Amino acid sequence: MRIFISSEMNSEDDKKRRKAARLEIFDLGHFPIGWEDLPPKILYTTAAEECLRIVREDSDMLLAIIDDTVSDIIKKEIEEAIKTHGEEKIFYFFTDDHDKRDESACALWAEVTKLSSKKYVYVVKEFSNISQLRKCIKRVQFSETSFGVKLEIIYHSKLGGPITVEINNVLIGDFHSDEIIPWKHKRGPLTIVISSLPVWGTLSVWSGQLSAPMRIDMWPDKKSVATFI
Repeated sequence: MRIFISSEMNSEDDKKRRKAARLEIFDLGHFPIGWEDLPPKILYTTAAEECLRIVREDSDMLLAIIDDTVSDIIKKEIEEAIKTHGEEKIFYFFTDDHDKRDESACALWAEVTKLSSKKYVYVVKEFSNISQLRKCIKRVQFSETSFGVKLEIIYHSKLGGPITVEINNVLIGDFHSDEIIPWKHKRGPLTIVISSLPVWGTLSVWSGQLSAPMRIDMWPDKKSVATFI
């Protein structure tokens, strides 16, 4: 995953936090991108505009590190990421010194903690030092399956017929053994209908909403329905 890092870069502490975040993302097997990765200046108009383009076109999600303030460019990067990727792909990490926060940082904290309580965003964390920041990032699962559903047929009868999959009243299509069915899904009820004529077997359902795969039994001549909250 390509993860855009949005943060202030004014103080030495800002730079240390940013460097730590980049190293942790690398260690997790993903690709941090941001201001440091801008191409030669001749290739773009302004750094701010190029960062917004990267957020929009070259990233999969955004990680915001907030200390005492939220600059205009950070606000724009977050807004661009929400517009492009959705609230659920923005990760917020705040330093835990509330007394240092100015009006803009306090406003963002209030907004995202409210969204988090309604499960519109996945991660809003506070940290006190670099080591804790890395630990917080390490706990985040930066993967597509954190934001969607993958259905995998793990057993198929020798009859070899396809199964028909319908998710939240959307017909996905016919699938055979060992196929992966990606389905983008935000938090909320998820209803899967399997028409397995003339197949029997078990369907494994993986989701960021589930701590372990759920299984749906399939029987010939019947529809199998499962709803996850």
